[in-house]
Amino acid sequence: AGLPDLVSHVDRLELAKRTTTKANKAQLRKSGRTLVGSKGLSCIKCHSFRNIRATGIQATSLTRMADRLDERWFHNYMKDPKRFRPTTRMPAPWPNGATFFPKLLGGSVDNQIHSVWVYLKSGNRAAIPAGLKTNTMELVAEDEPVMYRNFIAGAGPRAIGVGYPERANLAFDAN
Repeated sequence: AGLPDLVSHVDRLELAKRTTTKANKAQLRKSGRTLVGSKGLSCIKCHSFRNIRATGIQATSLTRMADRLDERWFHNYMKDPKRFRPTTRMPAPWPNGATFFPKLLGGSVDNQIHSVWVYLKSGNRAAIPAGLKTNTMELVAEDEPVMYRNFIAGAGPRAIGVGYPERANLAFDAN
């Protein structure tokens, strides 16, 4: 029971500052749910959620993270996962501090990471994210390109696929 306190005494990582935002908890949970799901960063492709298995590798359960981690450590990790686990398959959700979702929470990376944390704090009470209970996922690029990150046959375990409205598609290994 005392192990977490002992680890925090020897882990000299400078923790991120607590995020402050004008968004209310409901807005934050909704945004976090979007980011975790298939219309966001697709965390559910590798991380289990409640008792629902991920479609890819079975990484740490999303619904247990907030019980296990400090929010400020989580914030640092989300900004640069390879800094903490150089061999992780997890791509940087906000590479070089940039967001893929400029309209979400004013495009603030800090607010977006905080929204994921607020959503995950709900644990098993968290609403199921989009794309988790489907057997197939159809991606349709209508007005803008669509990006898909997952394990793609022929492109590798850290693949990125891009579909364009012109019906041109590509996939490549992020390595």
